Amino acid sequence: MEAEGWRVKVTQASRDGGIDVVATKSDETLGEIRSVWQAKKYRPTNKVKLSEVRELSAVCEAERATKGVMVTTSRLTRDAIEWVKRDIYRLGYKEHDHVKRWIEGVVWGQTQPSQTND
Repeated sequence: MEAEGWRVKVTQASRDGGIDVVATKSDETLGEIRSVWQAKKYRPTNKVKLSEVRELSAVCEAERATKGVMVTTSRLTRDAIEWVKRDIYRLGYKEHDHVKRWIEGVVWGQTQPSQTND
């Protein structure tokens, strides 16, 4: 994220309110943007549930963040994705293969990351 111009703070494991990363960025048009990120390292069979996305939504509101993003090595359930899509301007997600492409593209410069959630 720093390579993309974000100021990044990784939170401590405890008492973070479910937040793993707080990233801020100054946008010439919009001004300050604050995003909170929650990471879930799950097995492929363990999907991120609707309740976890709702929790992120609440944390986003409490932290007065512009955007909350769920990142997982697995996938989100259908209900969780529908929740994100209903609040697309405040929530986002990156799952499974998209995380891999994002790392390859941004960190290692191999490919450009996709702008969509696959």
